Amino acid sequence: MDQPPPSPSSPLAALIVAAGPGVDTGLARLDPAAFDLVVAADGGLDRALARGIVPDLVVGDLDSVGAAALAEARRLGARVVAHPRDKDETDLELALAAAIEAGAATATVVCDGGGRLDHAVANLCVLASPRWRRLALRALVDEHEVHVVRTDRPCRLTLPPGARVSLLPVGGPATGVTTRGLRFALEGGRLEAWAGRGVSNEVVSSPVEVSVTAGVVLVVVGPVSASSTPTSDRPDARG
Repeated sequence: MDQPPPSPSSPLAALIVAAGPGVDTGLARLDPAAFDLVVAADGGLDRALARGIVPDLVVGDLDSVGAAALAEARRLGARVVAHPRDKDETDLELALAAAIEAGAATATVVCDGGGRLDHAVANLCVLASPRWRRLALRALVDEHEVHVVRTDRPCRLTLPPGARVSLLPVGGPATGVTTRGLRFALEGGRLEAWAGRGVSNEVVSSPVEVSVTAGVVLVVVGPVSASSTPTSDRPDARG
């Protein structure tokens, strides 16, 4: 489900590389040249450098990255911003905040889903935060892809028939949920955050479209093997 490279006139696009072995799977599906800014979140630096990706910025408490990798990143021109270990934010939150500060309009997060369960769940919850609503957000999590849908951030995905798509509301119910291209269609429907109604839907036609009038929904696709293109009705969101 590789994303096509953005056009030169597109808003600034950020790639955020988190830590964990599953990150390699996501990075293999991306073209680093398609991004204007690369941010490594702590141990994500090791994963990025291993694939020949030089980040513009490294953030975090730096407790899971090697000294050699930090020295190499500095030598190659990366800016390193160290935070206290006893911080309130995760390294991913710091990386997202740095991307916004740099002017990013879109962000692709590559993170690990097969290591620590607490980190994997926390990462998905972090993506749904209203703090990042100005970003068009997607995440590559091992062999899955996640798109964040908000009231002003619908998504439009090109997927093959039979692909699995789950709609997971986060932080409360999602209302006015409307879908196109899915077997179990919704037209202004409601999804509860504590119920599994949106799990394991199936693509019957493409493109697949998901929108909401209130709430936040994570659109989880996977395992992925085709291209997807999220779009938004906001002019600053990359399609």
